[in-house]
Amino acid sequence: MTAIMAIFARLDKQKKDVAKSKASIHRGFFIIFMQIILLPTGRFWQKLPPYI
Repeated sequence: MTAIMAIFARLDKQKKDVAKSKASIHRGFFIIFMQIILLPTGRFWQKLPPYI
């Protein structure tokens, strides 16, 4: 019985790890995407005086 529980626990952990890795991949894509969008605006903001 404990062996079955251990197998289920391991599968659950694997599912969670997969979910975490998927989330981190999505976050990475989101960061890259935002940087691509914000790159021109970032240059624009750098040209403005710093007190704004």
